[in-house]
Amino acid sequence: MDARSLTQAVAKDQNLMVDSLCSMLKIKAVGPENEGPGEARRGKFIISLARKLGFESIDVYESPDKRVQTGKRPNIVIRVKGTTNRNLWVVTHMDTVPEGDPKAWKYPPFMGKVVGGKIFGRGSEDNGQELIASLFGLRALLKSGIIPEFNIGLVFVSDEEHGNAHGIDFLIAKKIFKKGDLAVVPDHGEPDGSAISVVEKSIAWVDVEVIGKQTHGSTPERGVNAFEVGARFMITAIDRLRERFTITDELFEPPISTFAPTKCDSNGPNINTIPGRQTFSLDFRVLPE
Repeated sequence: MDARSLTQAVAKDQNLMVDSLCSMLKIKAVGPENEGPGEARRGKFIISLARKLGFESIDVYESPDKRVQTGKRPNIVIRVKGTTNRNLWVVTHMDTVPEGDPKAWKYPPFMGKVVGGKIFGRGSEDNGQELIASLFGLRALLKSGIIPEFNIGLVFVSDEEHGNAHGIDFLIAKKIFKKGDLAVVPDHGEPDGSAISVVEKSIAWVDVEVIGKQTHGSTPERGVNAFEVGARFMITAIDRLRERFTITDELFEPPISTFAPTKCDSNGPNINTIPGRQTFSLDFRVLPE
């Protein structure tokens, strides 16, 4: 069977793929860092779907996490045996970032609504469509009677959006993967499938806490303005990092290391108080070089 025939086999499942993705998006899978329930309910949905699609080898590796109601964060591994001992892993993630301001959404974020041939909903792109595509792509392979050369493993992880400790890092510690394995992570791409990323930048998320001394806005000299100190530190740090990391690499978009201030927490409800505490966050993405 050639690639065209295999693509046609996938296309036969289009309606079921759309329905499955929309149904999955209705299940909120935001991590506890953002006051979400975690991935347990979505994981149960995926396991049920996989069984309906005919997959038999399904393992669940649960990472303990007291912050979620179930006390566990699931990681699902579906395996299909190939003709050799080599392994190919397709890794996607079940969790999503929070929806933010619900009023900013044209359609409810956890509905999975189809409009104009597109699916709208939190996580529809990152990473729902890739997760569903990997399931149905492998299903098409099996329905067509093709036994792959490699053992193929579909890996659906938790906690990708906030550090990976309960997801891919947990599985690595369990020695699920071995040296010589190949892995595909469909978490970014072009609409026509023409782009493949061969490596990612290194990432660091930094939370900064500034402790000063609170006072009234009319007597700033009696306090230490944590907001002002934090702002000065943030600008100085960002400027120095951008001056230091100047290497460019056209394989990346953008082709530079990036250093960006992101989240800024509230430091009090009223406008006439010099804050004694300020917290904010920084997002660093550094080229491998």
